Amino acid sequence: MEPEEDTPLLGSATEPHGLDNCFTVVFHTVRLVAVIASICGILAQSLTLAILNEGIMQDFLRYYVCIFCICFILAELNIWQRRLTFLVNFIFRGFMYTFIAVILIEEAQTVKISKNVKTHKLRISFSGEAASVFVYATAFAIFLVGIIYVIMGALCLRRVYDRVILGKLPPGIQAQQELIV
Repeated sequence: MEPEEDTPLLGSATEPHGLDNCFTVVFHTVRLVAVIASICGILAQSLTLAILNEGIMQDFLRYYVCIFCICFILAELNIWQRRLTFLVNFIFRGFMYTFIAVILIEEAQTVKISKNVKTHKLRISFSGEAASVFVYATAFAIFLVGIIYVIMGALCLRRVYDRVILGKLPPGIQAQQELIV
């Protein structure tokens, strides 16, 4: 039985994308968590709209959070990429995710307090507590995705993302490959 050839961990000259599988898993996982968290964000906004009737300003804020969550979903699924240019930069996308998460955390506090005041009880009602926990969990997931995007942006992983997920190559490398073919 012949020993198998050792393959380098970081790829070789004949196979330049040795880490692509690792990056693919990371990018797809972050995108999946972001889509699920954004869907939960929309559900959380719908839930709090159904439970609470605090006023038109709070309702508008919830509608805006829903719009941003829909934009996040479209950006993660690479739909309308040309129209959502504000979400192309990873650092800005991360800040937007964390900003929406902070709004959701504040809303979870409001749901808790509002249900207590409306029921005139010292304890938290079940629907208010459940809604608050759901909004907190959603906010935590969105905040985590935001932090990951800020880190990925700080590490300049956008080009890697474009190459691995979108199949784009930087212009210089694309021109070299066209000359080879």
